[in-house]
Amino acid sequence: MSYSIIRVARVKSKTNTTGIQKHVQRENKNYENDDIDLEKSYLNYDLVNDSDIDFNQKIDEKIEQNYAGKRKIRNDAIKHIDGVITSDEDFFKFKSTEDIKSFFEDSKQFLENEYGKENLLYATVHMDEKTPHMHYGFVPITEDGRLSAKEVIGNKKSLTEFQDRFNQYLNDKGYRLERGESKNKTERKHRQVEQYKSETKYHEKEKEFARQTLKGTEKQIQNHQRLIDHYKREIKPIKASYDNMKSELKDWEEIKLPKLKKEAQNIENQKHKESKKIEDLKQERDRHLDI
Repeated sequence: MSYSIIRVARVKSKTNTTGIQKHVQRENKNYENDDIDLEKSYLNYDLVNDSDIDFNQKIDEKIEQNYAGKRKIRNDAIKHIDGVITSDEDFFKFKSTEDIKSFFEDSKQFLENEYGKENLLYATVHMDEKTPHMHYGFVPITEDGRLSAKEVIGNKKSLTEFQDRFNQYLNDKGYRLERGESKNKTERKHRQVEQYKSETKYHEKEKEFARQTLKGTEKQIQNHQRLIDHYKREIKPIKASYDNMKSELKDWEEIKLPKLKKEAQNIENQKHKESKKIEDLKQERDRHLDI
């Protein structure tokens, strides 16, 4: 079984109201939310206004018309309450456009019963996202004409009872929806999801860092390989010259040097023979002189 979902929140400044207006009325050209398909935004519609409005101006008009308090309104008073109504994706899956519109019209009627039709600012249905939903806003004016978000919205218990009434109202209309989980539970789940996203992003960053480190290492290896190739090219002619010198040295050691040694030995032997001849001639000369 699907769920009834209704959320409500105080809007604390005109700047925030303007931001909500831009989102609700699709005044921005780009959105971070990937679920928004701007090509389908023409399917969106408002159940309160026939055309786009200035939210802050409309709030001032509502206060001018409906505020009956005797005190001057404080500058920091909450003048705008914003909320959303929807269900899960399965609830809308097989419903026609007319059935979806009827669901949100019934939801708007609930808001009018709760807050007064005269205080309702907008009830804009978004059909350009994954799950249809309705953004609504109102000025928190009490039944006796005072401006009091605290009294109109109430505390956590009041919000829980408000959500119970909404679920019962829809079931009385025949929608057969279970009550959505309380905000405390959904916020806890939201925190768990955010923690998971945070951890996932952390690990993604770690993976990206590892990829970048690996990429840097691969680049260093490539640079080193280029240096090695360069040195190989530089060394190649030097090695060839070295090999030639080594070959020549081997020739000297194995062929030329022994040959030179042999020639030197022959010269030495020849010298010795010549010296002996000279010595013999001297002796022969001396004998002749003695005679």
